Amino acid sequence: MEYNIEGSCTRLWLDIKNVTKPSTLVDYPVDACKIACEIVAEKKAEKWVEFICTGNEEVMARCAPVARKYGLNIAWMANRAASEYKARGYEWANMDVKNMTDATHSGPRSVDEFVGEGLAISVYNVDKPKNMHYYMERIDKMKAICTNYPALLLEEMELKE
Repeated sequence: MEYNIEGSCTRLWLDIKNVTKPSTLVDYPVDACKIACEIVAEKKAEKWVEFICTGNEEVMARCAPVARKYGLNIAWMANRAASEYKARGYEWANMDVKNMTDATHSGPRSVDEFVGEGLAISVYNVDKPKNMHYYMERIDKMKAICTNYPALLLEEMELKE
C-alpha cells in the first residue's frame, strides 16, 4: 500500500541512541540504523521517516552515509557551531533548547546561525510557554519544534480542539 503525503508534515523520527558504557560499542547503534533503513526501504516509507542521531561523532559519521544511501534525512544532536555541521556535510541540526539563545536561555547557538549556513534546524525540549512562543515566531525558519508537552504547545499555538 502506498500513501500520499503531499502537504503532510507528519514524520516518524527514529532516534539513534548511543551505547554509553562502554562508549566504544558504536557498532550497536550503527547496526540498528542499518536495519531500520532496510525496514523503511522495504515498507517504501522513505518519505515518512527521518533519523535523529546521538551527539557521538563516530556514530553520526557512520550512520549519516547509511541514511543518505536510503534517501533518508538525518540530524545530528551535537552542540556544535553551524559551520562544523556544514564542514562535515550535515544538512540538519537538532539542538537541545538549553544550548540555544531564546526567551529563557542564553546559550551559544541560535536559529539564525544555522539558517545562515543553509542548514535545517529543529530544537528539542521546548517545554516552557515563553520558549514555545519564541520558536513559534521563528517557525518559518525551522524544521520543527520538539516538546515533551505537545498538548501545551498546541494550546499555545491555539490549535487544540
